Amino acid sequence: CNATDNCPNTPNTDQTDTDNDGQGDVCDACPNDPNPGSTACPGESTTIFAIQDVTDPNHPTEGTRVRVECIITAIGNNLVWCQDMAGGPYSGISVFVGGPATYQGTDAPVMLGDRLLLDGDYAEYFDVSQLENPVFTFVAAGSVPAPVVLSSADIATGGSMAEAYEGVLVRVQNVAVTNVNPDDPSDFDEFEVTGGLRIDDLVVDGGGTGGMLDNTYALGASFSSITGVHHYSFSNFKLLPRTTADLVP
Repeated sequence: CNATDNCPNTPNTDQTDTDNDGQGDVCDACPNDPNPGSTACPGESTTIFAIQDVTDPNHPTEGTRVRVECIITAIGNNLVWCQDMAGGPYSGISVFVGGPATYQGTDAPVMLGDRLLLDGDYAEYFDVSQLENPVFTFVAAGSVPAPVVLSSADIATGGSMAEAYEGVLVRVQNVAVTNVNPDDPSDFDEFEVTGGLRIDDLVVDGGGTGGMLDNTYALGASFSSITGVHHYSFSNFKLLPRTTADLVP
């Protein structure tokens, strides 16, 4: 009867289910990879480098479901960032989760430093490369990779390395506030430092209340370092500190 048939709308008298996901092989889009219920099939195996670098011969087309292995470097309210273990240019990417990031089939949260398999649909969201409809599969706990130290001018809007380091955990050193509100008369909770690099509180504030870093630092306030994920939004590249500890006087 259909209640126990693993392909109720397709004849399959042998009920073969190679991946043991409750869906018979003849009606399973990926019979060798478990995708129970409405879970999407695993993506096409690739790297973040191939996704981020449009000149890579293996660069996927938008909408392709892909699978990468990476380490979680930052966790925001609706976004997390994952980075290839090798690091460097084109090694990081944002992932739209739309809420808490948890592992497939559980309430276990994705944690900073987790190495995982990430399946998602590749999209360009307002010129930001990201993965959508993600499925996280735990591989191992670990630590967040060290940030790449770069010049603030090189990763500011128009900088020579800005695009290559989108999504990567980076650090700038010996900078000072040059503009307390670069969007004046509007105010989007950002300030600007030496080299024209914007600092935004999207992650440090959880993307919720806004304003944690807004007008906090006076013109000329100096920092020995600022660390964060490098991001692009509203026509500007910017650094997103993860906590206030990422801003070191």
